[in-house]
Amino acid sequence: MRLPTKVEVCPITDAVVELRFTTNVPEGALFGLVYRDLAEEYPTVENLPILQLPENFRQGAELRFQPHHKLTGKRAIVQLGPRSLSISSTIPYVGWTEFSKCIYSVIEVAKKANFMTTVSRLGLRYINMFDADVFEKINVQLLISDSPVQCKSARLRTLLEDENGFRSLVQVFNDVTLKAATEGPITGSGIDIDVSKEYSGLDFVEHIDEEIEKAHLIEKEHFYKLVQGPLLDELKPTYAP
Repeated sequence: MRLPTKVEVCPITDAVVELRFTTNVPEGALFGLVYRDLAEEYPTVENLPILQLPENFRQGAELRFQPHHKLTGKRAIVQLGPRSLSISSTIPYVGWTEFSKCIYSVIEVAKKANFMTTVSRLGLRYINMFDADVFEKINVQLLISDSPVQCKSARLRTLLEDENGFRSLVQVFNDVTLKAATEGPITGSGIDIDVSKEYSGLDFVEHIDEEIEKAHLIEKEHFYKLVQGPLLDELKPTYAP
């Protein structure tokens, strides 16, 4: 399948890569290990509201992977917690070439600080929003008794897994309001693709670039299998020569 290298009309409203890890570093000391190396590129620092909660609450299953600190730069946003590290593109999306540079440079800082005992999960998620009803334009057809269905409000959710252990949660929806990580509420219809993989030990750290590039390619293939024909033309794609 021939994939565009970029689109002129970009529907991406959220793009984030997240690592979940274990560490032997005390919760309060972890941020200090990376701050000096990130401060120049990410000068705006924010303590997130979760730090107002008692520590035993923060250790609960629902909050244990939540970030505690947010650092904002011109091209990306870094969020760090005692068990998670995420890098989000600023919006408008900066493109994979620039975004991946941010991802790899932040991970290099994390590797230098040596606080990740193991990496247990990689997640890569893209949310794309459209003004029109996306079900009328994507390469999916909803049928009841072999007859096409027009739904005023619909959500399609499917979980796919490949032979390399990557799992893709693909959701298509219309008439929904979302709060993206780097934006306020957005109303419309869209495509949400969340690619993840579980790891043991330091397998991920030894193959960082390769694994992230694989996850990004999987996400991109899923998106362009759905977005074809007139809808793709509306995005004004360009291709490598």
